[in-house]
Amino acid sequence: LARCDQRHMLPHTPHTPPRQVIAAPHPYAAATQPRIRRSAEQLGIPCQRMKIENGQEAWRDVVQWVENPAEAVAVLSRLSEENILLAGDYRNLPHYASLLRKDHLFCRIVPTVEALDLAEKVGVPETHIVAAHGSYTRAFNSAVFDMLGIDVLVIRDVALDGGLAECVIPALERQIHVMMVRGE
Repeated sequence: LARCDQRHMLPHTPHTPPRQVIAAPHPYAAATQPRIRRSAEQLGIPCQRMKIENGQEAWRDVVQWVENPAEAVAVLSRLSEENILLAGDYRNLPHYASLLRKDHLFCRIVPTVEALDLAEKVGVPETHIVAAHGSYTRAFNSAVFDMLGIDVLVIRDVALDGGLAECVIPALERQIHVMMVRGE
């Protein structure tokens, strides 16, 4: 059912089938659990699901961490066709201006005069701006990701109206690469 490194496998012979499967996939590996359960059923083996504790914070172990916007830009500049969403602090938009040559960069900002003026100043096309006040719910973020076909989410590690997990978790559920810029 799962591949294991030979050093970590229990002694097993082909004549001794497993008696039980204990499934503990990562909370955001949504496609994994049904496959594990289906495989166990096909083999006639009971399957027990173990829940990973503190799932709301488990996402911190699976995102890509960068120290600052400059490091994020260095990574993002190597991408070509991926749709990127910058979510969070609009004041960092100038750091990402070099990426605007791509038609694949979007930003989510609050609809204030200051934020919209800065987006225009750095060259973000109007059609690439998602301007909305929080709270940003899971449903709202999910809709934005789906509507724009987002492949990469760049977000700062700070508390947002609506919560950081409400943005990151739906991204991970869609297998969107999440780049977390450490809070300042």
